[in-house]
Amino acid sequence: MSGDPQRIMVSSRSGRVHVVARPRHDVVVRGGDSTTDAAGVLTVDGGPSDRVEIECPEGTHVTVGASSGRVVLDGSFGDVRVTTSSGRVEIGRAVSVDVRSASGAVVVDDCAGECRVVATSGRIEVGRAGSLVADNGSGRVVAGRVGGAVVHTGSGRIRIGADASSSLTVRSVSGAVEVDLPVGSTPAVHVVSTSGRTRSECAPGTDGAVDIETVTGRIDVRCR
Repeated sequence: MSGDPQRIMVSSRSGRVHVVARPRHDVVVRGGDSTTDAAGVLTVDGGPSDRVEIECPEGTHVTVGASSGRVVLDGSFGDVRVTTSSGRVEIGRAVSVDVRSASGAVVVDDCAGECRVVATSGRIEVGRAGSLVADNGSGRVVAGRVGGAVVHTGSGRIRIGADASSSLTVRSVSGAVEVDLPVGSTPAVHVVSTSGRTRSECAPGTDGAVDIETVTGRIDVRCR
């Protein structure tokens, strides 16, 4: 195998997909059928299996397509792409993340670059991300600490912790919006709620930008 990161593509009609990235050099697959093409891409077809388990090297790029069932990526990965119709998605650490989900919670612990999540319904939780792009039809969006964010929701609470000098854009139809920035931040703040209280505790300035608009629901911007 070359020095380039391993690439794995997994498809599953139903059942759990569990991929574990650890300090190792080989790949072990349990469940389904697997093949490797001339470019070194490993493809795993879960078929009727109720569970697919894969152990791979850290930094592996992983793509998962699942109709239903839980998808868990445990460890440190490269680029991660997940598409699922229903079922919870859990991702440990990754360079970048792109998740498309019709139904089910999406949880990402740590994403070094862009973390993009598009969901029809179900909560979105991100621990840390270089940047967050989230579009959720129904369900809350929670981010512990991001370098910037663009968030759109139909309904559901939004709470975002952001670095100083971050650019945050939030559009929501219904639900409270809370933004926490570091102490001493002086962002340019634009907050509008058609029906709901708005409050910013931050001194105005040009240290980043916070742009929030919602139809119904309170807006709180805090620097603490």
